[in-house]
Amino acid sequence: FFFQAEDGIRDFCLSRGLGDVYKRQVGDRSNRYREERDLTGHEQDALKRWEEKDKQIDAMLGDLNDHISLWKEKALEIGENIDKTTKGMTLLTKEVDKTNTQLVSSNRKLKDLIKKFRAPSKLCLDIILVLFLLGLIGVIYNLVRKK
Repeated sequence: FFFQAEDGIRDFCLSRGLGDVYKRQVGDRSNRYREERDLTGHEQDALKRWEEKDKQIDAMLGDLNDHISLWKEKALEIGENIDKTTKGMTLLTKEVDKTNTQLVSSNRKLKDLIKKFRAPSKLCLDIILVLFLLGLIGVIYNLVRKK
């Protein structure tokens, strides 16, 4: 089988696509056409265009590589910040859990204390405290009224 690339060079080897043909041609050209006098004007122009395009592609790939490197650095920096934030959040979560445990314990103790002193058997004590407060308010009222 003969495969013909865009610049008219034929290759009889089986190919997996035009890329393989072009790759073989670059190597073949260096061996086959060592002197420019063997190339026609059209072939020399095509070779020059090919070399110019190759340089342009190399320059673009270099720029792309630089940009990818910058993105990589940014991604690594973001990853480090995420790690720091995660550590901080873990410590904060532990502190919140500790505080919550203390609050639950204090709340339970307060409820027990209220139940102990506000039991129905303590109704007489409540009545005495209310009467005492009313008497105290009366005394304060009389002191203020006399002045």
